[in-house]
Amino acid sequence: MPWYVKDYTTQASTWGYAEGSLEANSNALMIWSILGAQGWSENAVSAVCGNIQHESRMNPWLWQSGIKLNSNDYSGIHTQNGHAYGLCQWDPASKYIDNGTGYAGYGPHYSNQTGSFNEGDAQMLYLNAQGASNWFPRGGHNMTFNEFKNSMLSVSYLAEVWLYNYEFPGNIQQQIPIRTASANYYYSVIHGVPPGPTPTRRKGMPLWMKTIPYLNQY
Repeated sequence: MPWYVKDYTTQASTWGYAEGSLEANSNALMIWSILGAQGWSENAVSAVCGNIQHESRMNPWLWQSGIKLNSNDYSGIHTQNGHAYGLCQWDPASKYIDNGTGYAGYGPHYSNQTGSFNEGDAQMLYLNAQGASNWFPRGGHNMTFNEFKNSMLSVSYLAEVWLYNYEFPGNIQQQIPIRTASANYYYSVIHGVPPGPTPTRRKGMPLWMKTIPYLNQY
């Protein structure tokens, strides 16, 4: 099943996919299919999805502020100057771009080069394998990256742990209730769906998605 990816328009609200949309739900299930197959718990993946919704609006191709860089812009890619990239908005973008090479689907989206339509695969494989390198316990959230991946603690708490220990935005206190709500929403999306490879999308909605009531409205 392919990812939904999106290039940019002039309106920030259209840079990605709204929570509750078919596209966002589908991409969340893609995240679960990859991370769940690597042993992540439903609670941990839901927490990550809740944060990703507010980092990149579930769009693997998103550059911060909708400013696509050129693949030859070494300075922009390697400095923290408002050019974060990807589902987790890695900042600088080089955290992923330099270290995600070799993972299946890798192909960042640039102003001069269309990205891979499976870029989300590589980003999640990179996150699973190298996420600990960007993990810094803060604010009393003393949990290792591997402990987080396997945790069955509440989705709300794990969303806060991810917010502090991996994302750490400037307005973190304001973000806690927003991202925990989104994490709990995504738990309802992925709960009960087995992780691992999913069928290729054909005409209409895959059968496994038709078993999820709230997707049938789309």
